[in-house]
Amino acid sequence: GGHIINFPYLMPGENHIIVETPESTHFESGYYEHHFNVSKEESQTNAIIQKNDVRYTIIEVKVTNYHSTNAVDGGRIEIVNTATNEIVGSGQLDSQGNTNITTSIKQTGTYDLRVDFKGNEIYNPSSKELTVTVNRINTYTFVSTYNQTIGYTGVRVMVKETDHHFTVR
Repeated sequence: GGHIINFPYLMPGENHIIVETPESTHFESGYYEHHFNVSKEESQTNAIIQKNDVRYTIIEVKVTNYHSTNAVDGGRIEIVNTATNEIVGSGQLDSQGNTNITTSIKQTGTYDLRVDFKGNEIYNPSSKELTVTVNRINTYTFVSTYNQTIGYTGVRVMVKETDHHFTVR
């Protein structure tokens, strides 16, 4: 007869098992050593642009198991500007395979980025290509007058950000 023993938590890389059977009245003792490699799981990196202006360019990253879409628990993310090969942002995945990364990009323009999951003890690295257009901050202008008499007319001009309503100075 035979027995099947599952080892669900063997680490990737070379492993070995030793099987020893004791001597009995009917059987001799036995010894067997087996070497084998356990492969890392394949990962899949996804990224979307959350915000893209010169103040904040934020990329939302999610890394999952390639085959099951289960979240990858932990690991480093780097965002690379592919034109300069410069790292423009980095972060760590949480236990749900997510992170939001604010890049260092502060100039308007279109950038080709690569979002790199660097791998961890269970998962191989994976990447996602992404193009982001960084825009100027949207504003609106408000003009009003007060004390509208000769020699005392005042004009008030306010410029505010559209998204946050902060006054631009």
